[in-house]
Amino acid sequence: MRRSLISILVVFCVFSSSSMLSSSDQDDHKTFANSKFPITIKEIIAQFSLVEKNPNSFFIGLDQDTTVPSEKNKKYFKPLWDITKFNLLLWAFDKYVLKGTWTNISFQTVSDNLKTGLIWDYDDFGTNQFGHAYHGAMYHSIARSQGMSFLESSIYTFIGSLTWEFFWESEYPGKNDHYFSTFGGIHLGEALYRMANLISYENATGFSRTLGKAFKFLVNPIVGLSGSSGKDFDPANLGRDHDYDFRLPLGAYHSSDDQFVILVATRFEYKDGLQNDGSKLRPYDWFSFDAQIGINEQGFRDPEVSTYGILFGKKFQNGCAGLFGLFDYVNSHVAEQMSAVGIGPGFATSSLSESKLFLKSSGILSFVFGSSSATIPYSEPNYEQEGNEPYHFGPGIMGKIKFELGKKGLGSIYTGFSQYWVHATLADANEFMSVISFDLNYDMSETSQLSLGYDYYFRNGRLENQRLTRSKNAIRAMYVINF
Repeated sequence: MRRSLISILVVFCVFSSSSMLSSSDQDDHKTFANSKFPITIKEIIAQFSLVEKNPNSFFIGLDQDTTVPSEKNKKYFKPLWDITKFNLLLWAFDKYVLKGTWTNISFQTVSDNLKTGLIWDYDDFGTNQFGHAYHGAMYHSIARSQGMSFLESSIYTFIGSLTWEFFWESEYPGKNDHYFSTFGGIHLGEALYRMANLISYENATGFSRTLGKAFKFLVNPIVGLSGSSGKDFDPANLGRDHDYDFRLPLGAYHSSDDQFVILVATRFEYKDGLQNDGSKLRPYDWFSFDAQIGINEQGFRDPEVSTYGILFGKKFQNGCAGLFGLFDYVNSHVAEQMSAVGIGPGFATSSLSESKLFLKSSGILSFVFGSSSATIPYSEPNYEQEGNEPYHFGPGIMGKIKFELGKKGLGSIYTGFSQYWVHATLADANEFMSVISFDLNYDMSETSQLSLGYDYYFRNGRLENQRLTRSKNAIRAMYVINF
């Protein structure tokens, strides 16, 4: 399958005209405020300031006067219908605009798919590991935005992915495609849904309203095109303040292979699950979301997206622990290619002393299904016919841990470690990658930092009796806007 993000976004715009979603917003004490049309970049950045709620601005939070319908008002058929419409529009765009050969579906292709069942798919790394997960995230968002719970939306994501693979492609349905669309879609979709639901612009006008709409659409097109936040049937959301950290690093990095890349990143931590206020711990009440994209003379490059959050567990003083879900995607010239989707035990903590010293930490040890570029050159006929660089996919384990120690108003020291292992399903191969990160952050003001960072990547690849290791590193310099 050759599905691009551009085609998905175009379909979102068409899909929104059907008015599939109805929803409401809620309120919070953190805001993005502005009152006049900015005329300089500095003034645009100044729009993102944490001040008291301005009724003429768009803000982060959930409206406290939202009326939540009862469980019996849920319409369980509607998400299925809307997911079907979404798949139809996406297929039509790819067939008649992008001219994808895999779109030549018929009763015969459907019959063949049902007889053959799920097989391994050899599409390029970006399509299989991120494109499918993002597609699945939109299934999840469609259901969530119509009031379905996390678990109910996960079932819709599974159904949406399965019907796409069997009915909307002429190629045989892929096992790995279905896995990443379903489980990658659940983890990525819930994170994007919750972040988008923190943005409200209903009372804003002019440029502030336009900026709010654009920002919400960028975070989650399904929620953004609904015109407002999605409904959540959990009454615990009403009148609830949401705790989060949102950082926007802007800068550049230089790697050991002499590549210079402008970098735009996002660092988001949703911390409701750390509030020991007696409230029930729900899926993704705590999660971390990191994303970045590089820009140089070759265009956009080096995308990375990582999110992991609690599925169920318990709160304790200044933290929570339990079973966590994870989605990880790396496709850069420094780290090369690595992806993982899975679940495993994890924890998250955050503490602040009276002297403004703070310590934040989180970690997960996850059983995963993942993919990795081949450290040792590897020739596989199926990859050759697709014109793709070969990569391995299969089961494995991933561990990730983060620590940040600092003082409010001064700065912090951050360190992170990630370890990946993927055991190839279709070859006698194993891929290992270790990533060590270290940052020094200096607080310039309450809303800005200077950050200097160092990343070290170590790869260990095994193919039959061969073994090869290599390493790369990169230095980062970033200006960080804190919200």
